[in-house]
Amino acid sequence: MPRKAALTLVSVDTDLPPGDIEKTREAMKEWKEGQRRCRARKRHNWGPFTVYVHGNWYDVVEQCSHCRNRRSADFVKTGRGLRKVTKWKPDYRDGYLLPKGSLPLRYDEGLQDELTADDILSRKMVQVDDDDRDGDN
Repeated sequence: MPRKAALTLVSVDTDLPPGDIEKTREAMKEWKEGQRRCRARKRHNWGPFTVYVHGNWYDVVEQCSHCRNRRSADFVKTGRGLRKVTKWKPDYRDGYLLPKGSLPLRYDEGLQDELTADDILSRKMVQVDDDDRDGDN
């Protein structure tokens, strides 16, 4: 008996999820610099925060140095150290998540480009005069 293919075909012309771009823009106006940085880079800068010891397991909490959101996961002792046994669980600060009905940023390149420009242009700039190079590339 022939086996059926395990592939599922998805239309290339899929519609964007329903969402209001104006709600997203309004929410962005309230974002602080750290939140804009994390959204622009599409990642957090997780670092140590607190470890809660519960006998033979640890509740490890990390905090993003940019937006101050936190995440936690459980670790247990092993013969060689510690092993993570649960997925990281985020704990978002009020106002971090987009309001219901807004369009997620990943679906709007223009909004993502704005955030990226804000992030890059907020850094220390070093002017380079390319005409002064010695000709080596």
